[in-house]
Amino acid sequence: MLVPSKLKFQDGLPPVTPEKLDAIRARHAAATPGPWAWFGFVPRPKSPGLRDIYLATVNQGRRHVLDLVRWGMTDAQPRFRSGSVMVNAADVAVRRYDDANDITGFTAPDAIFLAASWEDVRDLLAHVATLEEGLAGALEGYYSEQQSSADAWSNLRKEKAALRGRVKELEDLLRRAAGTLREYAGMPIEADLLESQLSSPRTPSSDAAGEPRPVADCGHTNPEDGLCTHPDNMTPECHQHACPLLHQAPRTRARIAPTPVPTVPALVERTGKDGAR
Repeated sequence: MLVPSKLKFQDGLPPVTPEKLDAIRARHAAATPGPWAWFGFVPRPKSPGLRDIYLATVNQGRRHVLDLVRWGMTDAQPRFRSGSVMVNAADVAVRRYDDANDITGFTAPDAIFLAASWEDVRDLLAHVATLEEGLAGALEGYYSEQQSSADAWSNLRKEKAALRGRVKELEDLLRRAAGTLREYAGMPIEADLLESQLSSPRTPSSDAAGEPRPVADCGHTNPEDGLCTHPDNMTPECHQHACPLLHQAPRTRARIAPTPVPTVPALVERTGKDGAR
């Protein structure tokens, strides 16, 4: 897409349009292939008759683009290439109007190219300046994006290093925790049952009189009132499954048999030999 030129070499310079670029391309394609250069001879005292100046191609056998021939006694007429021959300028001249003496140009492609070369170069330079300006803006944006990407990658690498350090810390914590668990391997805890007991609502147990019932043979019991202090006041049945100390250190109850109440048999009347009762 063509970007209109913003560079002005002089006041009123029109922008370089696609049509103008197409015209420049057409003039260049129609002209004799270059590069071109000036050749010839100029007179000097030792050789006053050497007078020959012409414009020709550097390569391709030095094909003439423009040369001069005698025109009267005191003037010279330029010639231009037309196909494979050189023609007089008067034969390819464009007159201002029919039968006019003044001309506005020539129909020879090389003559047209030469006449438009200055303006074409000016417009092309303006177009190049516009493209350079656009390229500079694009490069600035590109370098800015590159810097942003580099900063982002640097931050990601720093975050990656920090995460690796954090992972190492967590691995060390897990290893220490595993060692602690191995130390307490002889104290198993029924985790599922304990979790279910702790997550369900509890109601303090009570006896027939409405008072909390004591739990016997528990390491958490209060010696003063016999009530369990861990984690809540439970019934003996619930406490038996929920108290970790009961599972890790089962105890043998010292059951004390109740003291029997002596019974006295009823008196039986007996008669002795002597009749005494």
